[in-house]
Amino acid sequence: GRPRLLLVVGGMSSTCVAGVFDCASPLADPDTCAPYNAAYISQEHNLGLLVVASMVAAFMCFTIGANDSANAWGSTVGSGAVPLSVAVTLGGFGEWLGATLLGYGVS
Repeated sequence: GRPRLLLVVGGMSSTCVAGVFDCASPLADPDTCAPYNAAYISQEHNLGLLVVASMVAAFMCFTIGANDSANAWGSTVGSGAVPLSVAVTLGGFGEWLGATLLGYGVS
């Protein structure tokens, strides 16, 4: 990744600025580099947390999207105007069409 840049004041690391590298960087000059003070926990071994968080996020996206779709179809299906299978098919097609044609504007 990118080298971390730190300001060295009297041999101690202070705030981040351009020009002074962390001593762990391969680009660092051993005479002027700033040693990392281990103020933050290393995130290198948090793959399990990343996987669990991704699964929770995907589940939430699915359920929130299902709720929004149900809100749109609920009155038509509930009144008996359209059968559930037809509403799901039309709704799914409409969502696919909207994402395909208008999805470039999202993000």
